[in-house]
Amino acid sequence: MVIKKVTAAAIAVIMMASLTACGKSESGGEASDKSKDTTNLSSNSSSAEKQEGAENSTSLKKSGNDNVDLPINRDLSYGEMKYNEYTDHIEITGSEMNIKEASIPAEIDGKPVTKIGMSAFSHKSLLISVDIPQGVTEIGYGAFSLCTNLTEINIPDSVTTIGENAFESCIELERVTIPNSVTEIGKHAFESCLALSSIVLPDSITKIADFTFSGSGIKEIVIPDSVTEIGAGAFSECGLLGNKTDFTIPSSVTKIGGHAFWRCDALKSVVIPASVTEIADDAFPENTVIIRE
Repeated sequence: MVIKKVTAAAIAVIMMASLTACGKSESGGEASDKSKDTTNLSSNSSSAEKQEGAENSTSLKKSGNDNVDLPINRDLSYGEMKYNEYTDHIEITGSEMNIKEASIPAEIDGKPVTKIGMSAFSHKSLLISVDIPQGVTEIGYGAFSLCTNLTEINIPDSVTTIGENAFESCIELERVTIPNSVTEIGKHAFESCLALSSIVLPDSITKIADFTFSGSGIKEIVIPDSVTEIGAGAFSECGLLGNKTDFTIPSSVTKIGGHAFWRCDALKSVVIPASVTEIADDAFPENTVIIRE
């Protein structure tokens, strides 16, 4: 009887051990399967991210700066001029010294000069005259700003754009010829040109930009019928403008910006056509008589 009881007990222990082992095996199998699933998900996610990153990279390459015109050679010299070379044109970037006369070449090494670059001759305090050749299409941002002895400039009829601040604070500039080819004059282009008493705007201009002639010495100006908007501060602080006579806004204008004629104290009366539907705050001095057509 004792032997039978021991045998039965031994069998029971063996069965329990077997069941435990099976449980561990099944649990291990499930964990292994879960681990495989997690690994697969991680792998798939990583693969998807890489694919998306590659697609984004390709997209960036395709939509990147393909249209940006970059120079192929920078800071080159031609006589007194400094320039950047592009595949099909030249940009003048300045001069080697503080010159009195700037004679800009029409071409360099067979390539046409088409642009006077940003701040190219800015702060050239000795500069008196500039010869801009036919073929130049753009006068860049601040190209001649603070040339305090520049008195006259002739702009050829190849120029289409006069950039912002192009002639700002040229305090001795008396005469400027703007051809009909110019379609855009940037903000502050002739600001603080104290000696500039008159200017003729071409009928290719559709807008007088913000502060274009602010603080200048302009007494007389004829706004062409092509202009539809006079920007904010366009003629502000032009204390001599109007010369104490009636000033007429053309019937093409629909909008006059804020402070457009602010502190134009000589502007006694302004004739405003019915076409003007928007006049911003403080567009005219308080004492100016406004005559609506």
